[in-house]
Amino acid sequence: MDSPSLEELAVVSIHDHELPYRRDFDLQDILEALGSWVDGVFQAFAQDIDPQTVTLEELRQRFPVSRTELVIRILDGSIFEVYAKHQEDIWRLRERFADVRLEDNTHYF
Repeated sequence: MDSPSLEELAVVSIHDHELPYRRDFDLQDILEALGSWVDGVFQAFAQDIDPQTVTLEELRQRFPVSRTELVIRILDGSIFEVYAKHQEDIWRLRERFADVRLEDNTHYF
């Protein structure tokens, strides 16, 4: 299959003007609108790490051994697991979301 031409590509941004205290939609709403679902993992590295220096092998390293500072794992589009190396990240999540549950990390690592 040929790649679409530049004219056929579209880029959109979706804005929630109620942030930071209330969301009118979330990832699940977007996926439902598209008739899709997601399971996935997002990895965040410190800002001083050049993304060009991160190798595929490093991306495959398990947290918390890798240089990854934060991992967001999406389960069925409605549960987000966040693995964090810094308590400040957990505090930020607890300030923002009503239902943040501390899990037993021995079940993960």
